Amino acid sequence: MVERRVSYLRLSVTDRCNLRCRYCMGPDGVPPRRHEDILTYEEILQVAAAAVPMGIDRFRVTGGEPLVRRGVVGLVERLVALEGVREVTMTSNGLLLPDLAVPLRAAGLSRVNLSLDSLRADVYRTLTRGGSLAAALAGLAAALKTGMSPVKLNVVLLKGMNDGEVEDFAALAATYALLVRFIELMPLGESHSWAGVRQVPEPVVLARLARRGRLTPMAGIPGNGPAAYYRWTPRRPVAGPELPGVSPAGDGTATLGLISALSRPFCHTCNRLRLTAEGKLHGCLAKEDGVDLREPLRGGAGPEELGKLVAMAIAHKPLVHDMDGGCGALRHMSRLGG
Repeated sequence: MVERRVSYLRLSVTDRCNLRCRYCMGPDGVPPRRHEDILTYEEILQVAAAAVPMGIDRFRVTGGEPLVRRGVVGLVERLVALEGVREVTMTSNGLLLPDLAVPLRAAGLSRVNLSLDSLRADVYRTLTRGGSLAAALAGLAAALKTGMSPVKLNVVLLKGMNDGEVEDFAALAATYALLVRFIELMPLGESHSWAGVRQVPEPVVLARLARRGRLTPMAGIPGNGPAAYYRWTPRRPVAGPELPGVSPAGDGTATLGLISALSRPFCHTCNRLRLTAEGKLHGCLAKEDGVDLREPLRGGAGPEELGKLVAMAIAHKPLVHDMDGGCGALRHMSRLGG
């Protein structure tokens, strides 16, 4: 074990989702959970408040799809109000943002990361098992209209499915001043047995981009993530798809990130913990073990005891993920708030 500055906690409020992305869950979604198996918002807030004195001051609300759980705007507002909290953000697929982007912004949400794996309606429908690209783009437009900045797009690349869209996403980023991050497919859960066949390694992505423009390494990008960022300057002017009600805001260049857990492991800089909707606190996406907080919470544990459990999770945060060694077979992204 080594001491690391762990300052970021992802809070999964549900493992349910209104999409069925092929690398995340099966076609029937997740097994039903009893209502009492899921942490209440009050319990999530107790964990967050106990984590702040342990050095955690940034929180991300995740799922599944967090916006499918009622009352999530109120949770964001209460998280923002906790003393010592610097930032509250969210990861979403964006389908429900047209109705919720403004209330979330008013509640104090700083930024949003949107999962969007294709800009082609048929590919998006296939990858999500029925999702609407038009609805996803409407969610992106809604986020941009609120002024949340930067809006980030997470794109999981799959060979033979959406890897031919790298330049299209770069054009979208250049047009609307987005941050697009290309994520290397990880062998977790649903994708454990076939990820190796579909993976698009970081060098391949960089080579594709370099053929169409100049890449310049960047630093100082807002956020808590492990991406390596580049400024991409295309050789010819590019334009992304039209977003309803949003005017182009870019300068013709794109800010692009690569999150490559296998090609370029970043465990030594990982600064996060993950709380599942069922109350397990994990130090690594790929590890099966976790610290149970639900039972202590319901047994009357106070802030001091909860803080000690958070400190335990930090102290036992693993040095490496070992995903390329077979770990993570049971870790479904929807269950862990990927």
